[in-house]
Amino acid sequence: MSLRYVLGVSGGKDSLRQAEFCRQVLGIEPVLVSVGLPPSQTSETGVLNIQNLYDRNYEVLMAYPATETLKRLTRYCFFTLGNLKVASEVALFNGAARMADFASADVILWGENPAYSVGDTASAGRSYFDGASIYQINTLSQCKQLPKETVALHDFFYDIEDGLRKIAPKIVFMGGIIPRWSNLSNGLFSLLSGFGARNETEADYLNISAVDEDFVLINQYIKYLKFGFGRTTDILNEMIRNNTISRKYALELLPKHEPYIPISEIRRFAKFIGVDEHSVWVEILKNTNNDLFFTQDSRPVAKPLLAQAR
Repeated sequence: MSLRYVLGVSGGKDSLRQAEFCRQVLGIEPVLVSVGLPPSQTSETGVLNIQNLYDRNYEVLMAYPATETLKRLTRYCFFTLGNLKVASEVALFNGAARMADFASADVILWGENPAYSVGDTASAGRSYFDGASIYQINTLSQCKQLPKETVALHDFFYDIEDGLRKIAPKIVFMGGIIPRWSNLSNGLFSLLSGFGARNETEADYLNISAVDEDFVLINQYIKYLKFGFGRTTDILNEMIRNNTISRKYALELLPKHEPYIPISEIRRFAKFIGVDEHSVWVEILKNTNNDLFFTQDSRPVAKPLLAQAR
């Protein structure tokens, strides 16, 4: 009896490389499952990247959370939990998991193991490939803090305890078996396979991460204010570890790309969740680490300590 494989995708560079690795190297044709975002949040590039998967003759199953529910939860997560992406991340993981269950998957393929890629040890299983604990990672664990009345009405997307946990033992992480898995390698491969990069803004050094929507750039700016580094630092560190560039050259590149201040994205986000733009800025700036930044003209400016640390 042949096994039925399902692969969770967003349409991004990593998704495409995984799908093509399954087809070209492993010789399997997984069903691709994806959770979409509301039109007012999705970028045109993101839509075209999903279309590219269809054009490459993959079977793609899509599901979309109710727009007003996602807006309401996103507003709650931003102002109450301090992370505007919790609602959409929970919907993405749990929705994909439930669709995999509906597709009668025997094996559910996932990308990187967060325990090894970003140090989220809560997802650590018996080996790199074991995904049985995926529902315990930091972002997903916050689903317990979502309003219970909303989760009860929309448990397809938001009830991790019953959704993702049910299929977690079937999850196998793929990042460890794909040669030279990295932002740069996955990006180059996918760009040659029909993937479209972000071209409206220069958000980071490579401009190929999370291109399906732009609100994630706000989260990256919040991370920068909290810890003094954003996505470009992550990318350059990875390239240094892979001996792609020198640390000296990375230090020259860093100030040209970081921080990206998401002014237009914040304006759109405020409209999306139905609040005034000023209140969004106030909430974002609450995250400023006063050990790393001082305030000038109502905006954070890096202290010499942070500049020297780089």
